[in-house]
Amino acid sequence: MKTFYSFWIMAIMILPAIAIIQSRNGDQQSPAKAYTLKGKVVTENGQPVPGAHVFVVEGEEEGLSNGKGEFSLKTWNRFPLVLVVKTTGYPVKKINIQKPGDLVQIVLTR
Repeated sequence: MKTFYSFWIMAIMILPAIAIIQSRNGDQQSPAKAYTLKGKVVTENGQPVPGAHVFVVEGEEEGLSNGKGEFSLKTWNRFPLVLVVKTTGYPVKKINIQKPGDLVQIVLTR
């Protein structure tokens, strides 16, 4: 009987530890890590688009492109993610970003 109880006590103690280890090993990209998205918004003629509103779908990260059309956003979202660009005179543009570190050039067409 003592062996029976010892077995169940060991199982109760070991199973949570195994679950924690598996969850940590299965997480390839930590959601707590910040990534910087950098890019440029241009017209189909290659002209920079200043003041374009750039943001991450399902995120709080947003910003505006500068006078050279460049933008930089810090995000904690997991990849892949969707980046949206809105500006006057052009339709909304959505871009899929597959991995951190990709320099994005967004070409707006009318």
